[in-house]
Amino acid sequence: MENLEPLANQAKAAIAAAQDSATLEQLRVDYLGKKGQLTGLLKGLGTLSVEERPKAGALINVVKEELQELIGRRKSELEAIAITAKLEQETLDVTLPGRGQSTGGVHPITRTIERMEDFLGHWVRSGGGSGNRG
Repeated sequence: MENLEPLANQAKAAIAAAQDSATLEQLRVDYLGKKGQLTGLLKGLGTLSVEERPKAGALINVVKEELQELIGRRKSELEAIAITAKLEQETLDVTLPGRGQSTGGVHPITRTIERMEDFLGHWVRSGGGSGNRG
């Protein structure tokens, strides 16, 4: 039990210094996992006297909850930092001109009607459609 406080301080410092999610996950496993250091202390409660067990168990659980909370907060901080960095890399300049849109083409039926109007209009203007038939 005398090594609980130094262990907690060491864990807190390591969590605060973690720079990525993988490191943070490894710290969680090292301290809180099945074979973690705090779990080892909990397993060692059986060697203590009956009077010391509840107090020691409560202290270990307090440290364990505190570390879980610190890990959760640090994970949120790291995620926020990652999102901010990604957003800074993917900035969009809204003042740039937009992409040009193609106007497309004239529909084949509309093109045919326009050709007929051109042809007939030219034929009518040239006197072919004056109504003087033979």
